[in-house]
Amino acid sequence: MPTRSAAVCSICYDGIRWDDRLVLPCKHVFCRGCIDHMFLHHHRTADDYASQCPMCRAPLMGEADELFTQGSWCLAGFQRQVELQMHGLDLIFPFEIRHAITAFEDCITAVEGHATGPGGLNRMAAAAQYNIGRCYELRWAAADDLRSDEAQQDARDAMRAYELAFERSHELDGSAANNLGAMLMWQGRPEEAQHWFSRACDLDPADTLARANLRIAARENRGLRPRTAGGRVVR
Repeated sequence: MPTRSAAVCSICYDGIRWDDRLVLPCKHVFCRGCIDHMFLHHHRTADDYASQCPMCRAPLMGEADELFTQGSWCLAGFQRQVELQMHGLDLIFPFEIRHAITAFEDCITAVEGHATGPGGLNRMAAAAQYNIGRCYELRWAAADDLRSDEAQQDARDAMRAYELAFERSHELDGSAANNLGAMLMWQGRPEEAQHWFSRACDLDPADTLARANLRIAARENRGLRPRTAGGRVVR
């Protein structure tokens, strides 16, 4: 039976097991499971990862929290910029997507060693990796020529980032699987895409987007054109 340390978790008020011990960047110690529950609850209700230490109210993951927020802000700004450019408008101060990529990469480095999930699952690192995929995909989609060398490199980087995000999530991130499948469809690789859409559907049978994309990929693999607007994969 796992032994407990002398420290008491201020969330559950029980002794902290050595195999479930998590030291936060602020140096306060809790049960890993308690922090993971709090972390997930905050993410589901506030849709971000900016939780706080229950003891000192410092950012839960220290510098990683700020880096994740910075990356998310830059990513949202670039996405808005692309939407405006589609309508012939420009921002006075344009966003550089590379700043978001750097922030998310630094976030992954900063949060290593602070996994909250079971079996070493690092939820923040997985989310940051997924957002790196979104950054590369958005820059690829905004390119004037999707077949240019630069755009194709962004497409490859996006697919690699989504695959890594799926791995970092312990193969539980259906969104990463679906997005990877969509990128593969755009690259004319429907057989590989069908595999990833199937993975997404297995993870969440109620995911209507993944199921729609799976049908499109299956039709492509049977040599039939999907009955969608321009054969576009649903995102």
